[in-house]
Amino acid sequence: MAVIGVATSVLACTRTTAPDPPLNGDRLKFQTQITNVTAGVPIQTFKVQIVDSAGNVMNTHPPTDVTISLDPLDPRDTLFGATVVATNGGEATFAGLFLKRAANNFRLVATAKGLTGAVSLPFGVSVGTAAKLAWVVQPTSVIAGEKMVPAPQVVVQDAAGNTVPNNSGLVVLSVLTGPSGSVPRNNVVTAVNGVATFDSLRISAANSSYSLQAVGPTGAGLQAAVSNVFSVTPGAPLKVQFTVGPTSSVVNTAINPAMQVAITDSMSNIVTSFTKPVTLQFDVNPTGATLGGTTTVNAVSGVATFSGITIDLVSPAGSGYRLRSITATVPDTARSGFFAIVP
Repeated sequence: MAVIGVATSVLACTRTTAPDPPLNGDRLKFQTQITNVTAGVPIQTFKVQIVDSAGNVMNTHPPTDVTISLDPLDPRDTLFGATVVATNGGEATFAGLFLKRAANNFRLVATAKGLTGAVSLPFGVSVGTAAKLAWVVQPTSVIAGEKMVPAPQVVVQDAAGNTVPNNSGLVVLSVLTGPSGSVPRNNVVTAVNGVATFDSLRISAANSSYSLQAVGPTGAGLQAAVSNVFSVTPGAPLKVQFTVGPTSSVVNTAINPAMQVAITDSMSNIVTSFTKPVTLQFDVNPTGATLGGTTTVNAVSGVATFSGITIDLVSPAGSGYRLRSITATVPDTARSGFFAIVP
């Protein structure tokens, strides 16, 4: 009897320490693997199944939430769409999921509470069809007439933002905001492997709020790309120009409208920072007349205004006066057109 007691005791101990039996359907499984994925386009519908240790689908398993995600060690993209689906008959059906990044060797991971997860085989995501243009190097503020550095770049992209490398053709830049009629120089280039580089882009007209629009290639129907706002500032003061010249007037009467002289850069932009003295003189004076009024004034925002200027002698018949304007700091002289002074 003692032996039986010992045996019973050992049996009882064995039952208490034995592991729990494996759950029915203790793991997840991808029914089919992921293939032929295009960036921005939904992945083909696929199923994740709950299977037992023998690989049989547990179609009587209670509904369970299955979550699909990218391999957590892969930071290259995010999985978009409905990533959590409840099983029905031991299967969770995923539709409409997509990735935006074109690259190789992505993996999907399936997880569910209480079940061993599953990892898909690696798959690649290919670039989609060309859909739009995008700036990868924005235009930057620049001095009028100078080459923009770094060179602006525009790329051809698919709808998900991947560069389409096999795309070529002419890409054209135009002014979207800025002076009316302004056209950048060297604004048409051919895209190479989907990239258009404007390495000699110049803009002549100064303005504080330019933006550019990129279009093309011709006939491709791609969505245009609009740049950030940038400024084009005047260059160094190099020229003196009459913007309001003298008109024929009565002797000893103020010439009206008041004459204006602008200090400009090489592109004829007014150098608004210029505030130095500007002088008005005779350039052609057939009578030896005298200019009356204030003939030297300080420029205001790059413009010198001469009001109240008079001439004390009538110009001879068939001849007229001509004025010039100079400033000591600019190596140029502005000359007006000829005009008459009448009695």
